[in-house]
Amino acid sequence: MFQCRICKTHIDKTHVALKWHVEYSHSLHTCRNAHCVAAFKTESARNIHASVHIQKTRQCDHCSEQFNHHFALKHHMVVHEKHHEHKCTQCGRAYFRPQDLKEHMSTAHQSVTFPCQSCGYKGRSKRMLKQHELLHKEPSIVCEFCSAVF
Repeated sequence: MFQCRICKTHIDKTHVALKWHVEYSHSLHTCRNAHCVAAFKTESARNIHASVHIQKTRQCDHCSEQFNHHFALKHHMVVHEKHHEHKCTQCGRAYFRPQDLKEHMSTAHQSVTFPCQSCGYKGRSKRMLKQHELLHKEPSIVCEFCSAVF
């Protein structure tokens, strides 16, 4: 027996029946993996999630880190470039991309914090605060394959 995590309806048949229930009763996009019951509000969110089910087949020649997609490997390769022209004036750490230096400056060298309204946690960036705030939300869907919460 399966239970819908959204409306708590019991489904007596298979996990496939549960996927159909979630998709049609709640207008959500369910994961295409037959063993995963994760559901998403948008098709693009479902497609992003799908990468957790893909075997990491692309490997970096420099550090052996593995990636699901060629563009993720290409994005990673900048860490191995010898020409890191965006240098931190406070600690000397260098970055290939200007946005990486900007994030470093905001998290490593600024005393500005972003407080959580629920518990008082202080994040060093808006991104860190948003990631933390997910802990206070009720998980709606948990992927039974990878345990990701959506």
